[in-house]
Amino acid sequence: MWKTEYPMNIHVDRERGAPVYLQIVEQVKFLIETDVLQPGEKLPTAQALARQVGVHINTVARAYAQLASSGYIVSKYGSGTYVELTRKDSEAFQSRRKLRSIVEKALQDVQAMGYSGDEFLNTAEIVVQTFAAIARRRAAFVECHEAWLNEVAQKLGDELDMDVEPFLLGKLQTDPQLQHRLRQREVVITMISHVEDVQQLLKDGRKVYSIVLYPSVEVVKRIASLRARRIGVLFAEDVVQRLAKSFQGLGLQTELEAIPLSDDNALAKLARGYDALLIASADRNRFPEELAGKIIEIQTTLARESVDLLKRDLVDGPPRSQDG
Repeated sequence: MWKTEYPMNIHVDRERGAPVYLQIVEQVKFLIETDVLQPGEKLPTAQALARQVGVHINTVARAYAQLASSGYIVSKYGSGTYVELTRKDSEAFQSRRKLRSIVEKALQDVQAMGYSGDEFLNTAEIVVQTFAAIARRRAAFVECHEAWLNEVAQKLGDELDMDVEPFLLGKLQTDPQLQHRLRQREVVITMISHVEDVQQLLKDGRKVYSIVLYPSVEVVKRIASLRARRIGVLFAEDVVQRLAKSFQGLGLQTELEAIPLSDDNALAKLARGYDALLIASADRNRFPEELAGKIIEIQTTLARESVDLLKRDLVDGPPRSQDG
């Protein structure tokens, strides 16, 4: 039973940007998720809580309605409003409880550093607003090799929470319409080796962001397990050089050779002279089954440090908007 001498600890801040009713919603959710309010416990009436908090009764009624629609509370006609009995069994409840734990731990950490709760809240709001602004930007990823163009663009989109459109460098260089479409993208990302090429295509002096790709762990393990390491690579020479540097950086002594592009019969004949073949998945059917044991399908992963640096660049130095 609700005890009037022990009111809910609800406070609203009219200086904050969040609507007052949403502040009430979040605080009641917090009280439920942290077991201050137990399942089945009766809540104060909308009129009583409005008087306590110092808001209009309609504000509390709106907050209660949202809490009810979210499954946190239930109103019983003629009896009152109660914490939902089955709320703790839901996956959404457990997820929000985990979120609360993360926020509480972050607050404890910043307080240990000497910052106040208000400073934590203000900084959190700025970060949320900044990343929301980033997410609204449209981005482009430019790469010279089609094998992993779409895959990397998708990974970048997931990492940055942005809409990332893939552009093949070779097509960009010969298609003015594609170049125009590229210029409409606010953020342009490419491999570090292609930055100057892309800047020349943009012709507007803006910053082009760069990333680094590494071969995946699975590919590295396969190559490290080879006794003889003369590897034929079915990619353009600049990509082969990029892969060679990656392997060298990982301490692998490999001899990578670009396989000349040719018809399938000539390609198969050349391939027999290598200890292994590093190819794109799309090219696998160009080789006879007898060579299957030599084939390593290249897979790439985004270098963590380059993604983190890209995120910092986008937050600290947002690109200027482009004319459409």
